Amino acid sequence: RDLGPDDASTDSAELRDAEASDLGTAEPGRRLAAIDARVVARAPDVATALAGPGVPASDDGLLGRNRAWGALFSARFQLGAGLALRLALAFDRTDVAARAFRAIEVGALSVEEDGRLPSRVPEELAMGRQPTRADVASGAAFFLSDACPALLVLEAHPSRDLVAAEPRREAVSDALGRTLPWLLGEAEVLVAADGRTPNRLLHDAVAYAACAAIRPEEGALAAATRFTDLATERYDARGFYVEAGGPDTNYQAVNVYVAADRLALSPASPTLGTQLEAALAWMVSRTSADGRVDSTGNARSCEGCEVFLPGDPPKQLGVAAWARALAYGGATAMDDDAFAALERFAAWVETATDTSCFVRDEGDMLVPFDPASCE
Repeated sequence: RDLGPDDASTDSAELRDAEASDLGTAEPGRRLAAIDARVVARAPDVATALAGPGVPASDDGLLGRNRAWGALFSARFQLGAGLALRLALAFDRTDVAARAFRAIEVGALSVEEDGRLPSRVPEELAMGRQPTRADVASGAAFFLSDACPALLVLEAHPSRDLVAAEPRREAVSDALGRTLPWLLGEAEVLVAADGRTPNRLLHDAVAYAACAAIRPEEGALAAATRFTDLATERYDARGFYVEAGGPDTNYQAVNVYVAADRLALSPASPTLGTQLEAALAWMVSRTSADGRVDSTGNARSCEGCEVFLPGDPPKQLGVAAWARALAYGGATAMDDDAFAALERFAAWVETATDTSCFVRDEGDMLVPFDPASCE
């Protein structure tokens, strides 16, 4: 699904050349689109790769585990469609954007009348345990933090009607807007569940801020500020966000790219902006000369031995997450070092190694981490 690096539109080129000071007065959709356009301009091949997983292979619009399981089990597993829609628009590929919109639509139309976004997993995997109230709320926030920014970008794009007719866009916006009162009612549940994981707090913040920009809801922007502040409190002065007690390369990447979206939605956040620049520098320092990432001491992935669902292997460094963070962090902070690190990392990815987890041995050499040591 090559989007074609040479297909960027004139509108995208104009946004790409915008000065950062100009973005502060632009509406959120145009600010997000400007960052997307910068990423496409600096790293078109990476942008194409990042968009791929969010473009459904069939008209049912299912992605990820929903696709693998053959039905919509959770909108949370539609994550990535929003990014794909944004990048397709930056490339001016409305045909690809239309397919990504379909994936968002499928997730959005699962919203129940009371605004709840339900989640479940197949019984054979659940082993008697379905998602908890906190799991459902957090999963909804993940989906909304991807979908609502994309809808803002879509509405700011001159070719939006070629992506989806206005009635379909309105139906999706209305559905996502119904989630806000429900998600606000789950705020304390999210604080309790996500308090030790700043990347989740930032996802929550983006969900509140972006969806409120689509359908204003009293208290939503205050919630976005609250969750942003809680995330910034989990920052360590050495340059990383503390995830479950320590640094983690995988979740550092997630923190950086979600923070970039949060800043585009509300650019007047100096604390988060300063932290993003330092967190990005930490990532650059962890990207070796040959492009491998040093994941020594990870608190959750790699050495942290965390799994997502029972039966899953231990989490590795998310290749897409690391690339997206360097690209979007670099585009937000205008950081050439981040794009240089992205080039090194992209070159390493081409080697198709079996693992993305590398740790330092006794001789201070980077070696592959053996997930068998987690057993």
